[in-house]
Amino acid sequence: MGVGRGHRVAVLLVDRLKDTIRRRRENISSWEVERTFLSHPAVAEACAVGIPSGVSGEEVLVAIVLQSEASAADLLRYSERDLPYFAVPRYVRFVKSLPKTPSSRVEKYKVRVEGVTEGSWDRELHYVKLSR
Repeated sequence: MGVGRGHRVAVLLVDRLKDTIRRRRENISSWEVERTFLSHPAVAEACAVGIPSGVSGEEVLVAIVLQSEASAADLLRYSERDLPYFAVPRYVRFVKSLPKTPSSRVEKYKVRVEGVTEGSWDRELHYVKLSR
């Protein structure tokens, strides 16, 4: 049996599910989180992933490549304009570059595997309260 059009659609849907972050009963589109951060003038690249939470589901982590200076708190407050409160990342990690394939696609699984690193900024540890 050959690979048909329906099979290709199923493969695409599985790939999209990997990009969905499940946080406390809410489904969060990593693409929406990334798009919001990329609209900030200081952000050159962004990659949003879900990382295991100690409570339930996942927490949102965004890895950011800056093109000009900005703080994690400022970026989170900026993201509140377009994201629902549950989609605003808990963790921000500034990186020099994002891991990419030879075709320049971000390798999200590598960002996910690294998870929260020593230099990651935690919104809860810095007592940043979100408006609802």
